[in-house]
Amino acid sequence: MTKLENNRETTKRPIGKRAILALGAIGVASVFMLAPSLEESGSFSQTGPASPRAGEIDRKHVQLSWNMHNETKERSKQIKNLIEANDVDAALLQEVSKDDFEYLAKRMADYYSTFVMADNMSNPRDGGFGNVIITKQKPRDIKTTSMDGPGFLSGIIYTIPGLRQDVAQAKTNFENTKKPWKSDRSSVALTIDVGQGNKTTDLRIINSHIDGDQRVHAKQFSKLTAFIKNQSKKGRPTIFCGDLNSSPDAVIPAMTEIGLITPQTDPTQIPPESKVLDYCSYTTSNILGLAEVNVLRKPHTDHYPLISEWDLLPQD
Repeated sequence: MTKLENNRETTKRPIGKRAILALGAIGVASVFMLAPSLEESGSFSQTGPASPRAGEIDRKHVQLSWNMHNETKERSKQIKNLIEANDVDAALLQEVSKDDFEYLAKRMADYYSTFVMADNMSNPRDGGFGNVIITKQKPRDIKTTSMDGPGFLSGIIYTIPGLRQDVAQAKTNFENTKKPWKSDRSSVALTIDVGQGNKTTDLRIINSHIDGDQRVHAKQFSKLTAFIKNQSKKGRPTIFCGDLNSSPDAVIPAMTEIGLITPQTDPTQIPPESKVLDYCSYTTSNILGLAEVNVLRKPHTDHYPLISEWDLLPQD
């Protein structure tokens, strides 16, 4: 071995921990980004009873909205009790895993249940997560939209500290590493029959949950409001409920601009944060009167449920 070769041999350095973490983060991020998550975001599935229900001619429409915080299965009895006790016509749930949706749909076999995928790479062992609408009436004219999460470079930057935390805590499920990639979201709109006098008529219902992450929040909010505006076109009566991760100062004017009324409620996030994050907005029409929107204190996840009621106006 020559002297030059010997010098090269003795000056080698082991790869540092930071380099390993960076390479690991890029590897994990690449897996998430190259996976076909966008192909499933916005896709939907549906279950329902064999015999469709007739229109409920009670001149009221009651709607429930609740962020489940991925606790749908263990709270399925509470969901069913809330629906039955309040005679709910439509229950809108956010942060529901696909597996939990399938479990809940079996418990709610007398209702129609619609699931729209938000991100199948989040909680992949549970089939991903998304939003759910449960209705008495058979839904139709289902439309969805997907809203992208962070970009590739941004994801890598945020993945590195998450991977470091997972390694330090020996978390083999890479919970913190995956957090930057949990931001793909979706919205779903559908039409049901409601009673108006002695007849039934159409009501459009929209459910969504947008991310609070400031890297994507504004773009997701803008895409959602555009979707709501499109679904409420031609003056058809429309109700939106969901988790917007936004303050009333931002939500109420934005909804007003696209023609929706948004009653302000008590905080929907549990203490200590105690913020208003969940909303029910609606269009004025020849069907919907003014809404009464209330926050239910029990039961709750990290969010309180919202219960809304409209008096359906008689036909002209």
